[in-house]
Parts: sequence; structure tokens; C-alpha cells
Amino acid sequence: MDNSDDRRQETNAGDEIQRELSESDSASCTSISNPYYDGPSREDELTDAESAEIQVQTPDGQGTSRALYRPPIKNNEMVVVALDLGYLKTCIGFLRLIQLILTCITLMCLVVAGHQEGGLLNLPLDWHFRTMLFVLVLTLLTSLVFLVANLTSLIDALAVEWNLVDMVLYSVFAFLYLVGTSLVASAFDFYQKMNTGVSEQTIQQLIIVVIMGYICMVAYGLTAFVSYRQWRIQYRLYQRRKLLEEDEIDL
Repeated sequence: MDNSDDRRQETNAGDEIQRELSESDSASCTSISNPYYDGPSREDELTDAESAEIQVQTPDGQGTSRALYRPPIKNNEMVVVALDLGYLKTCIGFLRLIQLILTCITLMCLVVAGHQEGGLLNLPLDWHFRTMLFVLVLTLLTSLVFLVANLTSLIDALAVEWNLVDMVLYSVFAFLYLVGTSLVASAFDFYQKMNTGVSEQTIQQLIIVVIMGYICMVAYGLTAFVSYRQWRIQYRLYQRRKLLEEDEIDL
């Protein structure tokens, strides 16, 4: 009995080896040269978004499923948002914070001016104040967005030369403050010379707005200057690296 069982196991093992060899040959042969060839494998017909399974019959008659193919896992780029308070200790970060505070103070001083006359926009030459309001709101929102983006590292997600952007943008803002503040100064000077009936308190409030406006202009101009210095340093480093690479190529 033992010898018959051993012979049966050896026969089954030999049949399994022969079956495996025939299946391997069928993958590279046609139906003419290989009778075991039954067409192309189903794995080639599957797409990346599909997953197929086949039923394998076990000796006890119960079917089990075996995965033929699984779609590859794609690595997606992720943006990590992290709060970096150390940015406020840098020169640009400190200037952005100062700009935000000064702009808020200037905006509040301008809004409360002209209360005795029924509001700022009821004063003569009100379009001067509308221009200044536009400049204040624009720079306030821009400074807030840039400050939050730098504190949360979201600004690193965009491959942009931010020093060059800051240099151009804040130079424009400094010019806008020069224009807007000069318009407010010309308005209260007109009130003093023409005796338009504007109260002295309103004129004093407008003088404070003019002082704060010029301070904001200096703050935004400093940001543009610091950004220019940083951009110039990066540009020089880029030129040196380029020259070194050209020298290595020549060698």
C-alpha cells in the first residue's frame, strides 16, 4: 500500500510538472505547433482601471478566486500645509506684517474722517478719497494673502520667481500710495484755501491719513527694495553656476 501511494504521488507530481511545462510553452507558441495553446492571455486585455479574477477549482470541488491583475498605484503629488511662524522673523516677513498693520490703521483713519459733514464721500473732491480707498483695500488684501501664503508654505507650491514678483508688485503699490496720498493732501489743502466749510477736525483727520499714507509708501518701497536685493543675489548665483557648468563641458 505504501509503495502504491508513493507511485501515485510521483505520477501526480510528474503530471503537474508536465502541465506547467505545457502551459509555459503555450505562452510563446501558436495553436498549430502547440495543442495546448488557447489564445492570448486575458491579462493583456485588462486596463489600468480594471481588476480581474479567475475561478480555480480545488480537488474538493470548491472554487477559489485568484487575482490575475491589479492596477498600479500612482504616486500623486501632495502639498503639505504647515504653519511657519519663523517667516515673521525674516526681513520680508516683518515688513509684510508692518504693512498689514499700517494699512489697517490708515484705512480706519480715512473711514472715520468727515463724520461731522455726513461722511467722507459727502465732502468736496470725494473722488480723491475713493482713489485712496481703492489703494488701501487692494494693498490690504494683497498683503494679507501673501502673508498667509508664506506662513502656511502654500507659496512654495507654485514654481514662480517670487522675489521678482514682489519687486514689481510692491513697486507698483508704492507708486499707488504716492498718488493716493497726494490726492488726499491736495483735498484738505483745497479745503483750507477755499473755505469750503469743512470742519477743522476733519482736516486734522485727513492730515493723519496723509502721514500714514506716506509711511505705508515707504514700507512698500522697502519691500520692493529688499526683494530686488534678494533677486539680484539669486541671479548672480545662477550666472556663476552657469559659467561653472560651461567650464565643465569644455573640459
